[in-house]
Amino acid sequence: MRKYLFLILIVAVSASASEEKQTSPASGSTMYRFELSQPAIRITLPNLPRIEMLRHPLNGEKPHLRMMGNNQDINVLIITPTAEPGMTPIDCASASATSILARYEVQPQQVFRGRADENTFLLIYGYPQGEFVLLNAHVLSASKAGYCVEVHVSKISTSEADVSPWFNGFGESKIEEL
Repeated sequence: MRKYLFLILIVAVSASASEEKQTSPASGSTMYRFELSQPAIRITLPNLPRIEMLRHPLNGEKPHLRMMGNNQDINVLIITPTAEPGMTPIDCASASATSILARYEVQPQQVFRGRADENTFLLIYGYPQGEFVLLNAHVLSASKAGYCVEVHVSKISTSEADVSPWFNGFGESKIEEL
């Protein structure tokens, strides 16, 4: 499974969130959406089950750690570090990608980097851990309120059959201003 190393970074922010599940007319896939109030953004993630998002337990001490949730084997973490003045979504995505690669000691050639839309960027990789691979997707962007947005979705996989759907499943991800 080492040959299947991918990364997607998804970032979003807020201490309060609303969520819904819809179907994409374009692909027919299930679209999981949730909104944050600070910054005011909507995060859309395709092909995920309903995930109850709660305030991150360290949010009081580290306000950039906004929300977290899980559903069986899928985990979601929303991080919103403060952006430097004038940072664009691509600037935030680039800075976040550099940090992620260093944090997980992932080699650049092991990472898929992509663009879901004009303001939403993807990093996808697998992180081998003994008998399984931790599949990661990071959805990245920025908000006009002065935050970078990172949504980190991860899943433990014991089968190579999980890799292709994971790798191909985040193309309709979106982070947008409300």
